[in-house]
Amino acid sequence: MIRCVAALAALVLSGNPDTWVVETGSQFQSGTIEQVSVLGTGEVTLAPLFDKLFDAPDPYLWSVALDRAGNVYAGSGNDAKVFKIDKEGKSSLIFDGAELQAQALAWGPDGALYVGTNPKGKIWRIPEGGTAKVFFDPGEEYIWALLFDAAGNLYAGTGRNGKLYRITPEGNGEVWLDSEETHVRALAFRPDGKLLAGTDPNGFVLEVSGAGRAFVLYDSPVREVAALACDGQGNVYAAGLDTRPGTPGPPPPMQVPTPTPQPPPQPQAGEPEEETKADEGGPPRPAPSVSPPREDAMGPGPKKGRGELYRLAPDGVVRAVWKSSSDLIYALLVHKDGRVLIGTGDRGGLYAVEDEGKSRLLVKTTQAQVTALVQAEGGEVFVTTSNLGKLFRLSRDHAREGSLVSEVKDARLSSDWGRLRFRGEIPEGTSLRLLTRSGNTDKPDKTWSEWAQAAAGPEGGNIPSPRARFLQWKAVLATTRPAATPRLQGVTVYYLQRNAGPVITSVTIPKDGGGRTPQPMSGPPGTPASAAATAGARRGAPGALTVQWTSEDPNGDSLVYRLDYKGVSDRNWKPLKEDLKGTSHALDTRALPDGTYLFRVTASDEPSNPKERSLTGERVSDPVEVDNTPPETTELKAAVEGARAVVSFALRDRVSAVRKVEYSLDAKEWEVLFPVDGISDSKSEDYALTLNGLEPGEHSVVVRFSDEADNQGTARAVFVVEKK
Repeated sequence: MIRCVAALAALVLSGNPDTWVVETGSQFQSGTIEQVSVLGTGEVTLAPLFDKLFDAPDPYLWSVALDRAGNVYAGSGNDAKVFKIDKEGKSSLIFDGAELQAQALAWGPDGALYVGTNPKGKIWRIPEGGTAKVFFDPGEEYIWALLFDAAGNLYAGTGRNGKLYRITPEGNGEVWLDSEETHVRALAFRPDGKLLAGTDPNGFVLEVSGAGRAFVLYDSPVREVAALACDGQGNVYAAGLDTRPGTPGPPPPMQVPTPTPQPPPQPQAGEPEEETKADEGGPPRPAPSVSPPREDAMGPGPKKGRGELYRLAPDGVVRAVWKSSSDLIYALLVHKDGRVLIGTGDRGGLYAVEDEGKSRLLVKTTQAQVTALVQAEGGEVFVTTSNLGKLFRLSRDHAREGSLVSEVKDARLSSDWGRLRFRGEIPEGTSLRLLTRSGNTDKPDKTWSEWAQAAAGPEGGNIPSPRARFLQWKAVLATTRPAATPRLQGVTVYYLQRNAGPVITSVTIPKDGGGRTPQPMSGPPGTPASAAATAGARRGAPGALTVQWTSEDPNGDSLVYRLDYKGVSDRNWKPLKEDLKGTSHALDTRALPDGTYLFRVTASDEPSNPKERSLTGERVSDPVEVDNTPPETTELKAAVEGARAVVSFALRDRVSAVRKVEYSLDAKEWEVLFPVDGISDSKSEDYALTLNGLEPGEHSVVVRFSDEADNQGTARAVFVVEKK
């Protein structure tokens, strides 16, 4: 207790605690979920009971069906098997086909189970207690969906020729529709008896009104409509998925046409990142040309891409009511309570989509895909998964206990942990506890502290975990009443980083700011990007020199600077400027004797810390030569011999090398003059200028010169050429 209070005291003293807030659906879902549900807008509750009934010997379960007695049937892959599972979870194998997948199951009005297999698909009939026999062989590669009408006719959606078959109760089949698509992936009946079909690769929702007659009810912005379902209000739900990279998002809200198709809208770029509320679409587009078949589109393995759920209302308005940029929709079911359940992959999520597009992650499974859903009369839902193949039962009662473990928080530095608070509701008979643990490795291991309770009520509590760089919290929800659940709506953690001193990462003096050009001093290896100076020197101003520096503070504190200087041979530093807020300072070096100087920049984080807790960091520049005096001219003389004159002189500079010399004879154009040794590279240079063919009379030679610091000077020699 004393340690916790001390941590809080330090928190108050610092004046700048940091907070870690988790309150959105995506933030909660990024944690490790066990027996809890997450609302898309940000709320955690206990999940519905999700009991495992059956472990399949195959990695995939693709289809599921129920009989009147409540037995569940699951179709598998990589072997096309069908298993019967009773209410107690006892299983038996009732079908073992030669193909790879038992993709579709449907109960016929004759009490027999019908099975569609892939590849080289066939439709098998399994009478109750009887032997499976081929009911119809369409000669197609895939059979994706099976659906009976009220008259006992069986419809089969197939690929890769995109044909829809109708098979009579006697087993006589015919092509009911050639969709001109590659695959007919999904089938459903509207309450008014109209048949719907979902296709690939153009993502159509087709309304099939008779043999060979179809109308594009919705031209979706995705490649594949993989599942269809209808509710009692006449709404149609279409599960769209797209496995192509870089696909644009859905168009704005669209009105489904009743007479003729409307002109195409311009698609919007961008891709949704998380589940959101409903987006409306624009007018539908005319059917585009059919793309070539995809070899990898329908394989049983994991697929990457985006998934979207569309609601086609009876009045023709289409809305995207659920979206994900990373999860594909494999299964779709309209529950008796009005919610729409969707099974996704490849993160094994079961979602419930409610009114106005609100979604809840009901269950996060440990399997990769939730592949099929079927509902019992009492409202229970049976769920199949793949990778690994399992059968679960979802009920309306809540799990007795569940937990959500947050992502690891990186405080970037060793930190004192303050208080943890949470928002939520705790009805009678339920509980909600928050625990924390800390460590100094980015992944929790045995070196981390044990879980310790920090809060058991919304008022929160002190975090008991020891000082460290990383922290994690765990919410434990529990109930003794199956119909009640606690609700967690947000978690806030207060913490204070241990103060680390600021660092001056470089000190430079630009050439055009006076002085000699130094090489920048870089920071130590791995130094983060820091604030860079932007102020420059006064270009061309005599004696102008600008000291620039860059800095960084591990805590992100505000900094203040002090600038000192000294000659290289001096013992003590002399103050130049204090309380600098920027990262540069210009000065006039004409007040300094010529020579070599050092500049020291000191940073302090006192603006963000109490004085007794503040820290400093400093850095010294490379030596800088201050030179405000031009070279001196010595021994300037002219030796005349007839019409020829030799002008000689020497230039001497105390600090920097002579850079450039020019001369002008009798006020004519300037010409460059090189030293006797041919290179201007030292502080002392000798010059000799030979002038031939001079006219008799007085002549004037003006010499102008500069050093490396651009200090300029002139000298003049006058001589007379005598007449012969």
